[in-house]
Amino acid sequence: GGAAGPGTGIGTELDQFEFNGGGLTGCFWFGGYNSSAGSNPLGAFFHKLDGGEGTGCRGGCCNQPTLFCFGDTGNCPGGAVGNAGAGCPHGAGPNGAGGAVLTPTGDANFGNDTYGFSVTAGPSSLGILIQGANPIGFPNGNNGVPDSAGLFCVAPQLRGFIEFTNLGAGSDEAQIDDFQGQPFGATAQPAGSSTFNQFWFRDTGNPNANPGGGAEFNFSNAVQTDWI
Repeated sequence: GGAAGPGTGIGTELDQFEFNGGGLTGCFWFGGYNSSAGSNPLGAFFHKLDGGEGTGCRGGCCNQPTLFCFGDTGNCPGGAVGNAGAGCPHGAGPNGAGGAVLTPTGDANFGNDTYGFSVTAGPSSLGILIQGANPIGFPNGNNGVPDSAGLFCVAPQLRGFIEFTNLGAGSDEAQIDDFQGQPFGATAQPAGSSTFNQFWFRDTGNPNANPGGGAEFNFSNAVQTDWI
């Protein structure tokens, strides 16, 4: 404030603070303040705020996508076992022994257009991000799909979003985003709706694939997104 005098200018009762609670109650005077040697101390306080580790939410959201459909419990075709948090083992990329990992990034707010997916330990062949309105085989997935060496956990819908991604020889990562660019408009993921995504990719010659006459393929883990 603009109070005059030798104090710090917080009103007529200069350099006083009131404590209420925490075992210390009352008003305390710090003696005023001036610049001469040996003067009384300045009445001031220090306020520190501490917080625990956050959830990574931004923009006011606190919804965390749910990852499921892991191939680390022996539920993959042929009894194969992948890494924790990944899909079933594959032979389509440089780090396939542990399975491909689909990870969400950004906020699940369609209007902000920051949401996307990262594929790691994935294939060096063609892949597709599939999307559906419901999961199937939850939580362990369906390992009975012909020619599949992975777990199928997403029921594709007619208006599902797909994106073709070729990770290239020697590469094992891709970024999949731009949900606002979907051809069916900005109402595809209204607030309160949920979508389910999984990454499908070619995985030829995998000995764990179910018997069949076609080319083998595989899947990453799956992700449930609750949109705000």
